[in-house]
Amino acid sequence: MKNFDAAASNKLAEVAAEEALADRGTAADAIAAGFFALAGGRPEALCAPFVAMVAGPSAVGRVFDGRTAQPGKNGTRVRGLRPEEVPSLAARAAVPRSLGAVLLLIASFGNRSLSRTIQAGVRVAKDNGEDARKRTLERVLSHGAAALITMREPILASVGKVAGGSLTEEDFELEPGQAEALGVSGTTVDGTRFLAAREPFATEDGSSGLSSEVETIVAVDSRGMVAAGALFVGHASFDERMLLLEGLGIAWPLSAPPPRRGETRRPPGAIFGVPSTLLTVDGGPAARVALAYSGKSFPSSVGDLLESSNLAEGLRVLGRDSAASVIATEAGASRLRGTEAVQAGLATGEQDG
Repeated sequence: MKNFDAAASNKLAEVAAEEALADRGTAADAIAAGFFALAGGRPEALCAPFVAMVAGPSAVGRVFDGRTAQPGKNGTRVRGLRPEEVPSLAARAAVPRSLGAVLLLIASFGNRSLSRTIQAGVRVAKDNGEDARKRTLERVLSHGAAALITMREPILASVGKVAGGSLTEEDFELEPGQAEALGVSGTTVDGTRFLAAREPFATEDGSSGLSSEVETIVAVDSRGMVAAGALFVGHASFDERMLLLEGLGIAWPLSAPPPRRGETRRPPGAIFGVPSTLLTVDGGPAARVALAYSGKSFPSSVGDLLESSNLAEGLRVLGRDSAASVIATEAGASRLRGTEAVQAGLATGEQDG
């Protein structure tokens, strides 16, 4: 019986994550493969805000931050809009940091070559006839996190000053991703370590007009590592519109609201919020669980669990409410979705509770 597994909200991502694990990859490799499969299948995925967390024997709660940032580094001050003015999509363009975060995730905890991981997305793009997106992903393979810098001319033509946006060449030099940049809190219940990326990431304007759509990927591997990732693809649309960069086959994130007169301006490099969606449970060989939520934030049960001694019931509720979850025990690994978590009983949790 295998002692590793993966689950995702998108089938393409799930298949890619499973293949990475079967290819002796780590749980981090699985999250990265799922990310690139989504990037091959959806134009908004490659540059969307991305966060991931890893736990286990070699990673005590590491979190990777690929949220978007405010543009405008070393640029001219943009005129604030009047209340009645409707900004262009380019005026909402943010600075993506997802590539840096996912590549840092691979470098820190991966076991596969970058080529094999990115091929998951290249294959999907090719199968879908998306030649421009396929070439963009191949450029990521050649240039890593600097891939967007090599494409800055067509990007700036679409979202830079001429197009009505604030993005500058200097924005591409922003730190692409940081490990342990998010708030990680945890508690220990009967020897089981619960870790959650729980910092409130909600934007100041309540994300008005932004879609809350999230793609989630979770995995556990045979080494004892658990990982969970969330890709906020909804941040590439505003009022059901996307800013497509046709020559590159990708959509640009629109999570940077333009300045309005009388409002405090965000400094260039300021990070935009996303909901808290990721949770890992590390009980050693007895029970390792990774969960991700597609709603706006954790269900209320998470807060109760982190302060509760009723482990079995807490695991049931979390598995029931999650968008994607996977559990590994001494008896093997399996995906759990919705009521499956309740039906499975989570025998290990019952013993501990």
